[in-house]
Order: sequence, then C-alpha cells, then structure tokens
Amino acid sequence: MVYITVEDANDNPPSFDEAEYSLSLSKQSSRGQFVGKVRAVDPDYTDNGNLKYSLTGGNEHQVFSIDENTGSISLINLHNFEKSLDYNLNISVSDGVYA
Repeated sequence: MVYITVEDANDNPPSFDEAEYSLSLSKQSSRGQFVGKVRAVDPDYTDNGNLKYSLTGGNEHQVFSIDENTGSISLINLHNFEKSLDYNLNISVSDGVYA
C-alpha cells in the first residue's frame, strides 16, 4: 500500500498587509537610517518564510534600499529632501512563483 500526503501547494500569491504605506523622514536623516518596514503574507503557509521583497520603482536616485528578507527600508544615500519632498516607491514581494 502506498500513502500519499498532499501538502499545501503554491497556488496563492503573497499580498501586503496594507495597500499603501506612508513613512516620514526628517531633514536631518542620516545614511543607514531605518525608514520603515513593509510586511506581506502568503496564504500558502509553507511559503511565508520564502518571501523576497524588492524595490521596483520610484528609487531612481538610489536613495533607499530594502532588505529582501525582512521588508525593512533604509536610507542609503543622502538626497536633497527640500527639493524632493515626496517619494513614491513601488515594492514587490515574491514567493518564488508569484510576484
């Protein structure tokens, strides 16, 4: 006799906890400063530990970075924040199949 156990298949894309995040920095911000964190979950419970975050737009001056494993956003380049008051970053999350 052969027993087969079917585990959760990767049939659902991950999604962010929030549709939009609003984060603020002061004019005195310094390189390496923590800006904020985004969080996503995957209905396929086996994929939650495999989520990878990436900046896909809005970071033309390379001002920000994102930790691909945690979703933490940091300031990596100082920029004239008086000139550019707002940044609209596009962030993607992937479970290796869905993005």
